[in-house]
Amino acid sequence: MRTKTRLFACVLSMAAATSIASPVTYDINFTLVNGTHQPTNGSFVYDDALANPFSNFTAVWVNRGFDLTAVANSPTRFGACGSGDTAFGVLDHNVPCVSPNGAYLWMGAFVVGPVDEPDAHYTFAFAATDGNEINAVGFESVIVPKIVPVNPSAFADRGTFSIQARAVPAPATLTLLSSGLLALLGLRQRRKALRR
Repeated sequence: MRTKTRLFACVLSMAAATSIASPVTYDINFTLVNGTHQPTNGSFVYDDALANPFSNFTAVWVNRGFDLTAVANSPTRFGACGSGDTAFGVLDHNVPCVSPNGAYLWMGAFVVGPVDEPDAHYTFAFAATDGNEINAVGFESVIVPKIVPVNPSAFADRGTFSIQARAVPAPATLTLLSSGLLALLGLRQRRKALRR
């Protein structure tokens, strides 16, 4: 009987642990509005219990992987936007300082520097801005290529995006599974006891 009690307590503690919020992985869906190059994929892990809630934040555009983790954890704010206007708010289309006419966009560009300075680079950003572009929140990542094409020409793309949390088993599903396993174990123990 003690074994069953311990096992039941263990199963309940596992079920309780799964009901506590944990990091959530999000996928980013991109739509091209202007330009020719649409990002092929993007994702991030978000845990609002952490001081730096973003991890593994990447986006792929023009066959380059942009690491946006650090910049998402410290977004740039302009105008009336304050600390309550967050990078997750940008991604979730919920930035109060740019409402009600806020635009939520991704932007990618290949920037060419002066001929005598090889500072060509790729930049990729997410931003929320009001209709007048006075108030804004955003973050961007820059990649400087090792090899710059001869006579490069600049280009820029932009579009809209949405995020979607990846499906994970609900705590109730895990509890149900644990209860079923516990019941099977109980039946097995009962059969063993009857055979003796």
